[in-house]
Amino acid sequence: MSIICLHIPDYPAWALRRHYQVSDPIIVVEKKMVISLSRELNGSEIAIGNHIERAKALEPNAVCFKRDRILEAVVLEDMVKNLYCMTPQIAPVRNNIFLGCWLLLQNADMDLMMDYTKKIDAQVGVSHTRLYAMLSALTAPVGHMVFTPFHKVNYFLDRSPVTLLASFGFSKEIIEKLMLFGLRTVRDVARLKIRHLSAQFGTEGARLFYFLHPDHEPPVSNYIWDVLESTYTFETPVSEPRDTLPVMSHLFNDLTNRLCDRMAMRLEIRVLCASDTIPKGYSRILKKPTKDLEILSRIGETLLDKLVTSKMNITRISVIFGGLTSYEPEQQNLFFERPALDELFQIMHERFPDQLVRAALTGVDSTFPDDEMHLIPVDTNHNV
Repeated sequence: MSIICLHIPDYPAWALRRHYQVSDPIIVVEKKMVISLSRELNGSEIAIGNHIERAKALEPNAVCFKRDRILEAVVLEDMVKNLYCMTPQIAPVRNNIFLGCWLLLQNADMDLMMDYTKKIDAQVGVSHTRLYAMLSALTAPVGHMVFTPFHKVNYFLDRSPVTLLASFGFSKEIIEKLMLFGLRTVRDVARLKIRHLSAQFGTEGARLFYFLHPDHEPPVSNYIWDVLESTYTFETPVSEPRDTLPVMSHLFNDLTNRLCDRMAMRLEIRVLCASDTIPKGYSRILKKPTKDLEILSRIGETLLDKLVTSKMNITRISVIFGGLTSYEPEQQNLFFERPALDELFQIMHERFPDQLVRAALTGVDSTFPDDEMHLIPVDTNHNV
C-alpha cells in the first residue's frame, strides 16, 4: 500500500505568494530574520537567518513579508480541501524542526495527484513507508513525483546524499562530521548501529537512528476538519439569487453565534442543484480573521452571485467557516505599582545620589542585541 508525501520546502513564502498573487521574489521574515525565500531566490547570496536589512540590500526588488502563521494554516486547510477529493486519509506532519510543509496521504487517486502536483508546484514522493516517501519527495523536481518501489529502496538510498537530512532538522555539524567519516549517503548512515551514532553524536545521534529505523507505521488516519458548517435544504428548488438571501442570513447568524470566542479566516459557499450529485463551491481566504456578521454576510453574498446563475435549480445551500482561530492577543500591563517601594527608592537616592539608573530602548534598528538598550538616570520621583 503506497504512501504519498507532498512537500513544499519554502512553504511560508509559497503560502504568501498563493494568497496575495505576488509575481516578484518574496522574502519572509520573523523577528527581523529571514526564515523563507521564494524559489527564484534559491542560489542567491541571501541565507536563512540573515538580517532583513542584509536581505533587502542583496535583493532590492524582492517583496518582504512578515511571517503570517494564521494565513499559512488557512492556506494549508484550503489545500487539504482539494486533496480531500482524492482521499480522506491525509495527515499533516506537525514537527517544528522539519523544514517546510509536509503532508502524508494514502489510497489517493494517482492521476489526480499528479495533476495537482503540477498545479501547485509541489514535490511529491511515493513509496511503501513514510520515511522513503518523504526522502523521495525531497529528491523530486518541482511539480513532479518520484516513485520508489520496495525493490529499488537500496538503490535509491545509495544515491540520496546525507545532506537531505538537514530538511528533517538534523544539524549542519552532524552532517559535516558524517561526511568527514566517509558516510556520504543515507544508506551509509542507515547501516550504523545505535551505539555507534549515540557514542559519536549523543542524543542527536540516537534521534537519527530512530528516524532512519522507525517502528511499525500505522495507516494514515482520516483528516479531522476544524470547521463550522450550516446547511439548508429547500422544499422546492430555487433559481434566483434573491430567493436565497433570507436563507443566507439565517445560516450566517447561526455560524457567527457558534463561533463563540473564535474568528474565521476562510469562507466557503456550496450549492447543490437538482441535476447534480456533487455540490458546486466557491471559497475565499479573508485578509484577516473576523467574526463580524455584516462583513461575513457581505462577502458571502458576493461569492453567491459569482456561483449562482439563473439556469440553476438549487436544492441545498451550505456555508462553511474555516481557518478558525482565537482572538489576536493584546499586550497587557503585567506589572503594578508598589507604593511600599517608594521609600526604598528615596533611601537609595539619598545614599547613592544620581547613581540609580534604568534601561531604556535605544531603537529597533540596532545591529547587536547589546545596542538595543542603554542606561539613563532615574528621577527622584520616577518609579522604576
